[in-house]
Amino acid sequence: MGTIWIFLDVDGVLNCTSTKELTPEGFIGVEDKKIRLLADFVYEMKASVVLTSDWKDKDVRERERNPGADLAYLLNKLADHGLNIAAYTRDGDRGAAVRDYLDRFPGCAVIFDDHWVKSFKAAGVSRYLVQTSGRSGLQPGHIRQAKKLLELQMLSESLSQNISQSTEKGRD
Repeated sequence: MGTIWIFLDVDGVLNCTSTKELTPEGFIGVEDKKIRLLADFVYEMKASVVLTSDWKDKDVRERERNPGADLAYLLNKLADHGLNIAAYTRDGDRGAAVRDYLDRFPGCAVIFDDHWVKSFKAAGVSRYLVQTSGRSGLQPGHIRQAKKLLELQMLSESLSQNISQSTEKGRD
């Protein structure tokens, strides 16, 4: 099995309309309960997290040297639960950014996001989407849905490999 990528939006996933905590810059923060839910899933699936959220806020080179206060807050909150960001997608059209990333680094994928549905459809990656809600953020039902998506992708990958091997044996 290849790499499992979790494409992560933050607002509407790790927080919701009732989130009380604020970021250093005064925006809605993230909830430890939602991060723990994500962390348990990431550990179980042995996945890598790719940040797609607008929280990235700076280009990659600047982000590595000097993350903004809110990004540093997010990275610290994730680290408190043993999570780190493996990569960042480029800014702009989120669906196209996910598609570009998967073209460069193939693997199984889940996208946790509360918006951008049209963008994901246009880029051909909506089959990876687990759509959350800004009202409630990430919930156990979203994790169950994500597990089912990954199980189907892994089954498909396994069947493709078996078919390829059978076809090669038939040629011998």
